[in-house]
Amino acid sequence: MKILVVDDEPDVAKVITMSFRMQQPAWDVLSAQEGPEALDLIEQEHITNIAAAPAMLIALLEHPDYDHRDTTSLFALGVAGEDPLPDTPIRIKPLP
Repeated sequence: MKILVVDDEPDVAKVITMSFRMQQPAWDVLSAQEGPEALDLIEQEHITNIAAAPAMLIALLEHPDYDHRDTTSLFALGVAGEDPLPDTPIRIKPLP
């Protein structure tokens, strides 16, 4: 399992990444701070899971390059850290 933690606050991403690694040492956990970096890692590392705040996840899924990237490795999206935006379920696109 390869998890990508996406957060624009480096310290938050670091703490979440370390937490995953401590709980499940066998998991490969990476982090990114913005959409282009996250999309690069999804493609290059074949990321299977994403952990992000709702706003960060929406920004990633709505990034102009998202539809042009290979995201077929993604299996699950996890959101936490803030209340979801009211229209989050409508705005999130199904995974391929």
